[in-house]
Amino acid sequence: IGLAIGFFSIIMEYLFFDGKFSSNLAVCLFVSLAWLLYLNVPEDFSYERDFSFMFIHLLFLFLVLPRLIIIYLTGTAGEITPNVFQDFMVYNFLGKPVYFILTALGQEIAVSENYIHYIDLSSNSPTKVMISSGCSGMYSVMIFMCAFLSFVFMLEKISLSDFGLFLTLGLFTSYIANLLRMSIIIMVGHYKGPEALDFTHQNLGWLIFSLWLFIFWYFISNFFYKPIKIVR
Repeated sequence: IGLAIGFFSIIMEYLFFDGKFSSNLAVCLFVSLAWLLYLNVPEDFSYERDFSFMFIHLLFLFLVLPRLIIIYLTGTAGEITPNVFQDFMVYNFLGKPVYFILTALGQEIAVSENYIHYIDLSSNSPTKVMISSGCSGMYSVMIFMCAFLSFVFMLEKISLSDFGLFLTLGLFTSYIANLLRMSIIIMVGHYKGPEALDFTHQNLGWLIFSLWLFIFWYFISNFFYKPIKIVR
């Protein structure tokens, strides 16, 4: 099954899409690898094996499959697929909130469609930066949700109230973390210029996401897997 999934994914990429190694193909190959290695993982690592197997399949279900359906329905293989819904989400749930945060901090900025306008103090000139769907944090939220659902599936028991509470808390804090990331990026561009903005954009996102995910995972792990107290 693993070899068939990998072979089919590569053939589909080169025959029906743009023929480039994409994130979609990477996820499909990880699915293939999960099937190939599943029976070869020692039982001592069965939890990690099952969690990873579930996680990568949920990534395919929530991240790759919807894209493939949109590409198939719109006939835009190898092109940037227009998505009005994504533009709406980026403007209302990223552009506007970042504008309100930076305005509250005394920054002079403006937002129009998917652009944030600000003054670059390093050159004393007006500048704008485009907010793409990749900046919206939707992918990091989806990755978190897939990881959280995999974690829940591995639990022997969880109440509906705990599931709803931690899922809501996780989605909300990941959204806030992304707003913080974008606000810092714009402030760096405002004070230090476009090169510093690009560097911050490339390196800050995964640091904030990793730090937040580590704290959240530590919290829920201690909540659901309470340490056993040894009574002497």
